[in-house]
Amino acid sequence: VEVKVDHPFIYMIYDQQSGSILFMGRVLNPAS
Repeated sequence: VEVKVDHPFIYMIYDQQSGSILFMGRVLNPAS
């Protein structure tokens, strides 16, 4: 799978059963 991103984004990993966010991060400049 290849993903090309050209703008800032936020991502998170969460547990579906509890709905708890396990990890969250952001990419401000995907070109760097």
